[in-house]
Amino acid sequence: ESTEKLRDGRMFNHCTVTRSNLFDDGVILMNSIAKGPLQLDICFENEAGFGVGPTKEFFSALAIEFTRNRTKMWRSDNITSSNTVQRQTISVRGGGTSNNSRKKKGKNRGAKSNLLLSTSSNSPSFTPSEFAWTKIGLFPQYGANPEYFFALGVLCAKAVAMNSVLPIPFSVEFFKLIKGEHLTMEEIDSAYAQSLKSREGLVGLQFVYPGNENIELVPGGKLKFVTMDNVDEYVKLVEDFVFGSKLQPIRQSFCDGFNTVFQRGIWNLFEARELRTLIAGEEVNITMKDLTNYVEISHGYESNSPQIKMLFDILVEFDNHEKSLFVKFITGSERLPIGGLASLQPQLAVAKKIDESVQNQDDALPSVMTCTHYFKLPPYSTKEKMKEKILLAITEGQGAFLLT
Repeated sequence: ESTEKLRDGRMFNHCTVTRSNLFDDGVILMNSIAKGPLQLDICFENEAGFGVGPTKEFFSALAIEFTRNRTKMWRSDNITSSNTVQRQTISVRGGGTSNNSRKKKGKNRGAKSNLLLSTSSNSPSFTPSEFAWTKIGLFPQYGANPEYFFALGVLCAKAVAMNSVLPIPFSVEFFKLIKGEHLTMEEIDSAYAQSLKSREGLVGLQFVYPGNENIELVPGGKLKFVTMDNVDEYVKLVEDFVFGSKLQPIRQSFCDGFNTVFQRGIWNLFEARELRTLIAGEEVNITMKDLTNYVEISHGYESNSPQIKMLFDILVEFDNHEKSLFVKFITGSERLPIGGLASLQPQLAVAKKIDESVQNQDDALPSVMTCTHYFKLPPYSTKEKMKEKILLAITEGQGAFLLT
């Protein structure tokens, strides 16, 4: 459901989405009314909140949906067997190295191979974990649905246009692919690159995509086997499927989606690493200097109030996950924009909250106005109690926008 609304002198596409059908609703939304210059104003069905906070929450939640293994968009090392994360691996014939991963028999005339390439969630003998992951970050896999990458391109552009960041662990190599820059197997999967160098260990393999024998590298690939005469052809074909021309439909779809919001050629203005930071933001890094310089102390508190000192100490002591949860609680996004707290607009503000529904303010919970980054903090008596209540709020209070 969507309508156009005018607010603060700007036109918005006001849309209602359901949390239970977030991915499908989101893809439809990105493929339809999200395209173009109008900003989005998202609210969730049966929730009262609307505006910047819920919209950023929607961007973040949809971004996370795109990283799930079930979308089959990404190469992933998160293939599990017996609750152990590992790769599909075959030792090298003639004395290669092994990473002690599970061995798999192949139809290779008795030869053993060094298939260290990360497998997809299509493999029937493995149970995929929930989210895709590789040590370099997310990189697309052959056979992924180009329509999903078109929608992802729109989402990324819309997030940039609306000064939001997405919690997607993109690899720098993904944006090198998008920019059409040269890639190597060493950059995508260093372990597999090493195994490809052992040409003798590849002899006897079928001409099929590593990890999925249903994808033939050439017509009749299941019946064609690697020999010392054609091993170079095999290596070039594998590279083409992993990071070469076979990914062109994915690259083009992402670019087409992004270009519905921004003009073509914007990629040329940034390096690949800069593009990743622009879209996915910086890792949450909260320092005492940042808090002192870029947090506004608002109604009820002074900069020397004990509760402010306790709050700053707690935030600095939080681990990375807790800091991300706090930032998401405040802004609706798990990451800060480029520049960190200094770039957050509006500036993070902290005000005193008096909860009249409880007799002891130590029993109250903090709350937030995400649209204005206005954090309302009860006057807790101890640092321990404050930390307990903040952790409760940022873990149990996520995922809904209600009026407070």
